[in-house]
Amino acid sequence: MATSRDTTSSEPPLVGFEIDKRKILSALLDTSEQKLSIVNLFGGRGVGKTFLAKNIYTSAEVQRHFDVQVWLPGANCHSLEEAEKCTREQLSIEDEADISNFLRGKRYCVVLDDFNYGSRLASLWHSIIERLPDNSNGSRVLVTRDYDIIILPGRSVIDSLPLLQIKVYCRSNKQGLEILLKEAFPKDPLEGCPADTVDALVMECQGLPWPLRFLGGLLSERPWNEVLGRIEAIKAAGKRFVDFAKSYRFLPSHEHRAAFLYFLTFPEDAEIHAKSLAR
Repeated sequence: MATSRDTTSSEPPLVGFEIDKRKILSALLDTSEQKLSIVNLFGGRGVGKTFLAKNIYTSAEVQRHFDVQVWLPGANCHSLEEAEKCTREQLSIEDEADISNFLRGKRYCVVLDDFNYGSRLASLWHSIIERLPDNSNGSRVLVTRDYDIIILPGRSVIDSLPLLQIKVYCRSNKQGLEILLKEAFPKDPLEGCPADTVDALVMECQGLPWPLRFLGGLLSERPWNEVLGRIEAIKAAGKRFVDFAKSYRFLPSHEHRAAFLYFLTFPEDAEIHAKSLAR
């Protein structure tokens, strides 16, 4: 059984990613390429790279194929030492144990999530991969980044490794509407809403999965015309709806997210009585 870490969380439905998922799975599970290989999943912030990587990482196909799985989030790996600590925790090995020796002979899949240029992670992911053994058994490294990987020949060991780069794009308006209606609601919350207003609501999310789900949460609490009014108020204040969605995305728990959505349904500067908040 593969050693892995539970990376499941409440995420938008897998809509519009089907082709990307097939490409990535094909690269990860390709038995014709036995050399340690890198798959780089790149695209703009919020397009769903981490969500797609998690969906693949936890899939039955990947868990059956690899002996060992490790998920390293860039947000928690500020140095090589922290990356090694995170790896040891997931693999349940002693602090003094050599990770490379532990992985030797095993078919492994390591995910480096959100390792980007212009930060401490710019060279860290290089250092991590350079310490991984090439067991010539189809092991893979899946990297999620905002940009493609530029190879500079002779700069490091990884320059000689096979590399596949897959760009993730924003969802179309049709796919965005499908995300709203497929999972966020038990019934259609946009019933009676003019078609052009529906399009305007979806376009406010700019094709990004998390803002679409954030919008879904608002629509599950309030009528569409009230939600539209709140969005217009946000824009009138010189802010963007997608920025509010980012705040929602990075809240630590479902309870925090529920509270965020609840308070956003009140008019600005509204007086809220504490008794109405108590459970």
